Order: sequence, then C-alpha cells, then structure tokens
Amino acid sequence: MEFHTIHPQRTPRFPGLPGTPGMLKLIVALVLLALVATSAPYFTVAQNERTVVTNWGKVSYLAEPGFHLRIPVMQSITPMPVSIRAIQLDELNTYTIDSQELAATIVLQYRIPVGRVLDVYSNLGPDYSLRLRSMVIDRFKTVIGTVNAIDLASQRGKVASEVLASIRSDAARLYDGIEITDFQFINFNWNDAYRTAISNASVAKARVDQQEQEKRQAEVSAEQAVVEARGRANAQVATAQGDASSRRIRADADAYAVQIAGTASASALKAQNEALNNNPNLVAMQWAQRWNGQLPTSLYGTNPVPLVMGGK
Repeated sequence: MEFHTIHPQRTPRFPGLPGTPGMLKLIVALVLLALVATSAPYFTVAQNERTVVTNWGKVSYLAEPGFHLRIPVMQSITPMPVSIRAIQLDELNTYTIDSQELAATIVLQYRIPVGRVLDVYSNLGPDYSLRLRSMVIDRFKTVIGTVNAIDLASQRGKVASEVLASIRSDAARLYDGIEITDFQFINFNWNDAYRTAISNASVAKARVDQQEQEKRQAEVSAEQAVVEARGRANAQVATAQGDASSRRIRADADAYAVQIAGTASASALKAQNEALNNNPNLVAMQWAQRWNGQLPTSLYGTNPVPLVMGGK
C-alpha cells in the first residue's frame, strides 16, 4: 500500500506584495477607491482657482468656480490657482563675491491672471511652479555673487530689488502669463567660521574704538589744561600790566604834582622879585608892618653883644 502526503493549499505570492491575503485585498480596495475618486463624474472649483478640463489630454475648456460634471476616464481635470502664491526657500546655500558662504531665506510671490490660465497650462504645463522655483534660485545666487560679505547686511534691500527686477524680466520672456508680484530677502546666516571671524573683528573694533575714544578724551583734557594754563598766564599778565599801569599813573600824577608845585613856587618867587624890583621900599614896609615896637637887645655873631643897656 502506498501513502501520499497531502500538502495544504498555499496562497500564491506576488513579488513586492505581502503574502497575507487580507493585506492583498486591502491594497486592491485602495487602488479601486483611488480610481473611482479620480474618475468621479463631478468636481468642484474653488473661488481662488480655475480648473483646466481636458478630453484625452487635449484642453477642452476652463471651469469657473462652482460645481461641474465630467465624463470619467475620458476627461481629466487640473486645478490652477489664480490667487497670489508664494515660493519660499529656506536655508538656500550660496556665496558672496568674496567666497563667503551663507544660508538665506527668500520668498517669491506670484499669481496667474484668470485670463492667462490656459496659456500657462498650455505653454508651461502643470509643473510651472517647479520651473519658476529653479529660476528664482539661479537669479538670487547670481545677484548675491556680486556683493561683498561685509556689505550684504546694509545692501539687503538693494539685493532684493535687483533679484525682483531680474526675475520679472526673465519671467516675462520665459514664463509668459505668470505675474511676479514681489520678492523678499527675509534673512540670512553666515557659516560658523565666518560668524567667528565677524565676532572677533567686532571685539577688535570695539577695542580700537575704546582706545580711540580714550585718546580723544586725553587730547581734550590736554587741550583743556593748555587753555586753563593760558588763561591763568593771561590773567597774571593782565594783572601785572594793570599794576604797572597803575604805578605809572601814580608816578605820573606825583611827577605832575611836583611839577605843578615847582611851577607855582617859581611863579611866586618871580612875582616877589618883580614886586621888589618895582617897589624898592617894599621890604622896609613889610618890616615896619611886622615890628612890635621893641629894639633888639643883642647882636648875634660869635658872642651875643648887648645893644641897649637897661637901667634907671
């Protein structure tokens, strides 16, 4: 008698798919659900967008905001925003003209006018934003490459204006239908090595400024001391000149007084001489006026001699 081993039936396995039947069913269900969702017989257009409807890949019409019907499978829809959109790039790496590395944060704002939606879709396709993003990166790096690192902080507004002008010019030529509204150079950070160098330079500059300030203060103090010394010297000179002038004035006054007194004495003597010359008896008359009626009793010479002998 022969015996045969009966093996249990195995579920077939598919490469790349889990071998569990339940998992396989779930994946199939999700795929079917996605197909149904993308092939729904209706769609809705929001107020801030328009939707391009194509028949077998060819543009059919532009759907306005609201509820719309479509033919599943044959018709495809592509939403196109018409409000202002933004492309923000964080930590964008680039270099200045003096080879200093930095990471920048920039934002480009743009919009598609309603009347140009079909043009943009037909000429650029639904991935137009990726192309615009690449152009923004290139134009920003080009402008940054013309600026010295030390001037970037003070020229950030100028850099933003130049990038905006460049993007607008090239967008009008390469991406016709896209309106560039604004560009912002929000922030940037230097690499660690350059930040350290800037910090060291700032400390050194602060020390130089402090030394320069101390030097200017010393110069001011020295000038003030010179001015004060000159003022004291001028005051002393003025005092000495005043004293000398005062003494000179007093001396002149004394000399003038002596001169006046001498002139007066000379005039008096001259008057007396003229009086004597004109009146010879003037002396006798003055003696007579001054005589008290008594004769002199002695004649003075070597020894006094009595002139009148008194007696009864």
